[in-house]
Amino acid sequence: MKIKEITDTIERFAPLTLQESYDNAGLIVGRPEDEVEAALVAVDVTDEVLDEAERTGCGLVITHHPLVFHALKRFNSNGCVQRCVERAIRRGIALYACHTNLDSAPGGMSWRLAAMLGVDFIIAVGEKAARIADGAAESGGSVVHFAAKEEALPEVKAQLGPDTAMLVKASRAMRFEWLVEQLKEDYD
Repeated sequence: MKIKEITDTIERFAPLTLQESYDNAGLIVGRPEDEVEAALVAVDVTDEVLDEAERTGCGLVITHHPLVFHALKRFNSNGCVQRCVERAIRRGIALYACHTNLDSAPGGMSWRLAAMLGVDFIIAVGEKAARIADGAAESGGSVVHFAAKEEALPEVKAQLGPDTAMLVKASRAMRFEWLVEQLKEDYD
């Protein structure tokens, strides 16, 4: 299968237009027209992940976090990023990241986490709000208002670990005022 066929499928769910301006989602190493027999999915590209890709014959590694966030000035294997990029190129392993575009996609990481938190209602704010709303409408999802349930916190801690979440209490009026300010900034 061509890498492009795989990445096109991913990008139909989580379009690259949803990524934040600082992000580097997409095909980082490799050519879209190259053929691959298998893909490996991981959170990050590491030496261990590349070991596994080589051992299992995966020509594509799909990660959540991009290996390269900033321009590389040297390829001297001095650091993990340079070493992994060089190794992937030498071994013919393509690297693809699906980061903030997956976080923002309706039904993506943020939506799944919100469901775990017992969120009733989510609203997209910020520069990507209109694109997220368009995507939600196209995919049958919904863009709704955020209101987490306090009783969901123990379940989130049980699923994600005890140190991963805490409850910050604010009055409903305070949340509403913050939301109104965000919307004013975004749409003025």
